[in-house]
Amino acid sequence: MTSPSPKRPSEERIGRYEIEQELSRGKASRVLKAGDPQTGRTVAIKLLAQDLPDGGAALDALKREAANLALPDHPNIARVLDTGHTHDGRPFLVMEYVDGSSLENLIRSKTRLPFSAMIALAVQSCKGLQAAYRKQIAHLDIKPGNLMIEAGSQTLKIVDFGRARQLWRPGAQIPGMQGTPRYMSPEQCRGIGVDHRSDVYSLGATFYHLFAAQPPFEAATDLELIQQRPTARLIPLQEIHPDVPQDVCDIISRMMATDPNDRYQDYDALIVDLEAAEMAQRAREKDEGGRMKYEPAGRPTGGLGNQPTGGPARWRTVQIVFVALAALLFFLGGTTLALKVLRPRRGGNSPDVSQNAAIIRNRLRMRRFAGAVGSFFSKHGQVPAGPAELRKARLDPTRDTLDAWGHPFAVVPQSRVVQSAGADGQFGTEDDWEITFTRRFTKTPRKSAKP
Repeated sequence: MTSPSPKRPSEERIGRYEIEQELSRGKASRVLKAGDPQTGRTVAIKLLAQDLPDGGAALDALKREAANLALPDHPNIARVLDTGHTHDGRPFLVMEYVDGSSLENLIRSKTRLPFSAMIALAVQSCKGLQAAYRKQIAHLDIKPGNLMIEAGSQTLKIVDFGRARQLWRPGAQIPGMQGTPRYMSPEQCRGIGVDHRSDVYSLGATFYHLFAAQPPFEAATDLELIQQRPTARLIPLQEIHPDVPQDVCDIISRMMATDPNDRYQDYDALIVDLEAAEMAQRAREKDEGGRMKYEPAGRPTGGLGNQPTGGPARWRTVQIVFVALAALLFFLGGTTLALKVLRPRRGGNSPDVSQNAAIIRNRLRMRRFAGAVGSFFSKHGQVPAGPAELRKARLDPTRDTLDAWGHPFAVVPQSRVVQSAGADGQFGTEDDWEITFTRRFTKTPRKSAKP
């Protein structure tokens, strides 16, 4: 796409919309920024280009995008507001205007966000794709340029559903060989049938690029990328950037598995793992007093960028407050308490932070597992047994059945309980956790002395 250019006189108005500027230009269409005098709203208009060699296919794509976007109503998907035709018969699509920047611009500017902010963007992306998948829609062109971030709110919006397809039946597959080669899944590159798991792969490749500051695969041409992808080795993210949290590396590695059956099979499990990683990372960043290892390489744009919550000045203020409080307690006779107050925790990954992160992750994993088991139980009157039934319950037998410490969950059908043995791996100790499952909902995990 090219940079914005001045509006042409013939495009001062499209329908009732007043054109302000061109935002981007592609081979088949252009995106224009415009104002709606009726509502006072700023909108984005996708206008089909003139004299296209394959105008029929482009028109079909525009119609498909309008139909697909009209289905999901979700805060992480840019909405379609209107459709119409210009005076010379060209169709156009009026969409929600996202005032902000794309992940592509963020990567190009070499702006580094805190890890927790990157994970939060991944969570929002998954939730938008999950809403589309629930309407049986696969995007098929997930890439940094199609993930927009609103300035200020930092809400992520998925745009450009021009290549999206309907999955009319669960498990149905759609044609491959479409998308952006740098982020396409191996099955897309082979031109075979794909489904929503291809979006999972492309999203993993997109955030690999964001975390690593380099794309997962490189080649001289798009054709070479497509030819090499099915057999190319993915360099582990931690080898490129050792500071990236291990749980994030594991999640992205699973998203980008060559075999679709080895990836996350649905967005529920992926969101659970990402939210756990986000909370764990926020705990680490808080424990480090707001100091981040990933510093900005350039000036932030669109309200994004490194926004530390602490630093040397704040730490000195905290020290002064602690000393003053300790002095007061000392004079009041609280010598022992004063000594304790004067020992605040500093930065670093302390055992407490690691333990808390594992507990958070375990709670989320138990909720996910118990919810799937409860749903299966409500339909079949029994809990899933064996790999086939676990897959039918949308659970990966090798991953989703394990707690945060790698120990298998235990299910007690009689009492409707899922149990975790905790860090020690032994049931019957104070480290055990349990959660009940019902036909409709799961309760918050509670710690118990015995399973």
